[in-house]
Amino acid sequence: MLRVNETEWRAIVNLTGVGIAQADLQTGRFLQVNPAFCRLTGYTEAELLTLTIDDLNHPDDRIFDQQRNLNLLQRGSYQSEKRYQRKDGSTVWVLATGDIIQDAQGQPIQAFVMVQDISDMKQRKAEPQQLELFLQTSEAKLSRILNSAIAAISSFRIYANRDWEYDYWSAGCEKIYGYPLEVYQDKYFWLSQVVPEDCEQKIIPLFEDFFAERDATVEYRFRHQDGSIRWFSSSYSSQKITEDCWIVTTVNYDITTRKQAEIDLEKTQKRLQQQLAEIETIYQSAPIGLCVLDTNLRFVRINQRLAEINGLPVEAHLGRTVREVLPQLADTAEQILGQILTTGEPLLNVEITGETPAYPDVQRTWLENFWPLKDRDRIIGISTLCQEITERKQAELALNQQIAKERLLLEITQAIYQTLDVRQILQTAVAQVQRCWDTDRVIIFQFDPDGSGTVVAESVKADYPAILGSEIHDPCFEKHYIEPYRQGRVSAIADFLTAQVEPCYQEFMAQFQVRGNLVVPILQREQLWGLLIAHQCSAPRQWQPSEIELLQQVALQLGIAIQQAKLYEKNAEQAAFIDVASDGIFVQDLTSRILFWSQGAERLYGWTAQEAIGKMAAELLLQDSVSELESSLQMTLKQGYWRGELHHLTQEKAEIIVESRWTLMRDAQGNPISILTVNTDITEKKLLEKQLFHAQRLESIGTLASGIAHDLNNILTPLLSISQLLQLKYSNLDESTLRLLQILTINTQRAANIVKQLLLFSSSTETEFSLISPSQLLEDVFKFLGETFPKSIEIEVGISPDLWLINGDPTQLYQVLMNLCVNARDAMPDGGQLTISAQNINIDQQYSYTNHQIKVGQYVVITIKDTGRGIPREILDRIFDPFFTTKPLSQGTGLGLSTALGIIKNHGGTIEVYSDPNNSRGTQFNIYLPISETIAVSETTTGQVIPSGQQELILVVDDEVSIGEITKTTLETYNYRAIAVDNSIDAIAYYAQHYQEIQIVLIDLLMPEIDGLTIMRALKRINPDVKLIVTTGLTTPENSKAAQSLGIKGFLPKPYTAETLLLMMAKVVS
Repeated sequence: MLRVNETEWRAIVNLTGVGIAQADLQTGRFLQVNPAFCRLTGYTEAELLTLTIDDLNHPDDRIFDQQRNLNLLQRGSYQSEKRYQRKDGSTVWVLATGDIIQDAQGQPIQAFVMVQDISDMKQRKAEPQQLELFLQTSEAKLSRILNSAIAAISSFRIYANRDWEYDYWSAGCEKIYGYPLEVYQDKYFWLSQVVPEDCEQKIIPLFEDFFAERDATVEYRFRHQDGSIRWFSSSYSSQKITEDCWIVTTVNYDITTRKQAEIDLEKTQKRLQQQLAEIETIYQSAPIGLCVLDTNLRFVRINQRLAEINGLPVEAHLGRTVREVLPQLADTAEQILGQILTTGEPLLNVEITGETPAYPDVQRTWLENFWPLKDRDRIIGISTLCQEITERKQAELALNQQIAKERLLLEITQAIYQTLDVRQILQTAVAQVQRCWDTDRVIIFQFDPDGSGTVVAESVKADYPAILGSEIHDPCFEKHYIEPYRQGRVSAIADFLTAQVEPCYQEFMAQFQVRGNLVVPILQREQLWGLLIAHQCSAPRQWQPSEIELLQQVALQLGIAIQQAKLYEKNAEQAAFIDVASDGIFVQDLTSRILFWSQGAERLYGWTAQEAIGKMAAELLLQDSVSELESSLQMTLKQGYWRGELHHLTQEKAEIIVESRWTLMRDAQGNPISILTVNTDITEKKLLEKQLFHAQRLESIGTLASGIAHDLNNILTPLLSISQLLQLKYSNLDESTLRLLQILTINTQRAANIVKQLLLFSSSTETEFSLISPSQLLEDVFKFLGETFPKSIEIEVGISPDLWLINGDPTQLYQVLMNLCVNARDAMPDGGQLTISAQNINIDQQYSYTNHQIKVGQYVVITIKDTGRGIPREILDRIFDPFFTTKPLSQGTGLGLSTALGIIKNHGGTIEVYSDPNNSRGTQFNIYLPISETIAVSETTTGQVIPSGQQELILVVDDEVSIGEITKTTLETYNYRAIAVDNSIDAIAYYAQHYQEIQIVLIDLLMPEIDGLTIMRALKRINPDVKLIVTTGLTTPENSKAAQSLGIKGFLPKPYTAETLLLMMAKVVS
């Protein structure tokens, strides 16, 4: 090792002619070089100090240079012959001697290198070597043998300094390596084509074998001339010929095919082992029972699941027969297994019922499959697959019972709704129960006030006497049993011969040949109307809980039918008194089904009583829209009455307007039972009012015009007259003066129009507000637009049918709407779509906080949206400024929007505007108009109490995480449980796992990846009865219609308030 100081280094540099350099070991960068080193490499000292040692090394020597560097670090020094690449690109051979420079702690930090040019010596040394090679290859016989060999044969010399020179390459080298022999004149070429990893790990280490004269064989990868990587095997033998020189001979074979076969075989073996392991894992962990039996029916193999089914450990089965393990099932199992051993054919889907030793008193059912195991044609065993289906069979039995129960209730319910003939309904009920249960007799017994009664309906088998119409009076029955039945008691007696009942009752039932009976009371409120009774006469019968429950439900439905029949009879009595009335009078039940239809209603609507009774009111009167009647119904149920105007259709599809009065009818106990509706035709009256209103509007405009004409025209008329008179008086005016007079004329006329608009629409102008219908106002606008707008503009209308009333000036509001519609038309010169919609909205504190222009309250929002070019962002904030306009002087005054905003603010509302010209999405104006205070008070009063949940689970599906969390928090605040999911796949997966718990799914229609409609279809397939509420910020007729077709329970447009959300939830839950 060397330790030198700066003085010593300088002395060496100045005295020696050998190339000397000092370099940093960590970076390899030169730190100092002497002039001889600069001459040798062709670089200046400044250039060398920017380079590293590797920058000078010949590219083909870098692999060996890495080994030299390693030797330098391990041994502290090295000496070898190597090549440098000079600045001009030429190569120079040098003898390089390197040593380590250490710091004070003995750690290597720098390398000290001395190099000497040996290019001439290398040239002289090559000449005798070439002569020797010539002598060796001149032997023709050896050459023919080598060149005809299928292997690649070569020989080369190596030296103690790990340098080498090739002597010979056979023709086989070109055959197996693919390269012409000329390329091997570069001694580094062959080594450069070996895969670097194999070169480092397999080829370079061979020098130790060469020096020790040990034979060696290696397998390595080599880049063939065609670009492919192939496997080769090379066998080496070496012989030392001088003190520092060895001759190495190598024979090389292409083993790619063999190697690939080995690799494929290894992969196949690994895959086979993995598959066997997987099969064993599957066999042992399979959720169904598996086993193998030999021909003596002994267990050879069994998995854990079958052992659990049998209730015994795996070890208790192996080597034992089926009879030894499962004695209770042995007879059945041996018969089946013996058949397989005899026929050699499998038996599939065999149901076996029995007991196991672990559960001796429990009947269980298994579904089994048996396959014979064969060695060629000889049966050597049986493979069995067993799946326990006990729970499934029980579920099937329960399901069949439930289906029969529901079918029976459905048929009885249909009979109730198809007719009001109570006798027919009762007879249908007993017939269906008797058929469904196969019982001997089913009767309905109706009580008289004195406790006696009559059998009013019966279905009985032919073997037993009929008792229909029998009048029965039994003091024993009346004394002991009537009061319990009045309290709702159910009596189920399996056998009267052994039952603990009053002897008098046993005697009473014996006369009807009854062995067992099931009795359920039919109640009218708290009054006992009668009994629904099932008789079993042939033998005792153990009545099941499901049968008792079903008969109770049938009795409940019959009670409803009897009550409706009584109501119908009462209504029929009243009909005679009201048929003379000119108004349309009818009675509907609490579900809006028509129970009574007067002659006045026949005259008004054209439907006869026979056609109307039993129909839903909405179906008969409104065709496609039910919201008007639904709103009226809810108000009547809440307040006991309702009065308002409704738009109905007659039988001939003519639209009429009626003044409707609804009164809630109650029974003696004060319970709601029906609604009396009285409708007066006011169609002609409304038409006259409309015509009168139109005339008054024209009169108001005329009055206003005449009122301002005097003063204003006194000012403007002289100006206009003078400007025109000067043009006539002075015909020789120059063009410039004439132009000025024309400008004066035009602007005077514009001033007159501006003053007219200011006086007409200024918010300071005295206005007369009245209660108006936004729907009617919009109808006037639609009519005008349809008559005047070009056909290239498509007008879409979306008006909520139950818009609240507002206080306002209809003339001013009409002008605002027309102004915005005309602006929209002008924004679409090439045509487009104009959308006008209106809806009710409740603005709560949260909504008002996000938009400071809108106060808390109830509003009607009118939206006017076009698909035009949009409003540039830089002028969007100025469009409401007076006199601001982007139109030419002759086409606009700039007062339209400012006047519109003033009018709306004078009405207590505001206008919002949205526009996106960059994306060509047009412009949208939202006009907020507060509703009438009287209407608002009524609506607020009915909406103050926000219903809380009963811990129902709600699944909220919205890709906006913030919306999902806010909705979840709102629901949980009002006693709901909520889960928020922002991913479509997760939503479907969660619902599939928990659909039995989830009451409602609130889903955003516009979800990424999978849209809301697709999600809803998936949920419908999981649970056809799923309750869906759809929410969206972009409602279109297409997606609304598609959602409705899936049977959604509610539609919740964004943004929605907490009250709107909770009211919707309460409505759907109930």
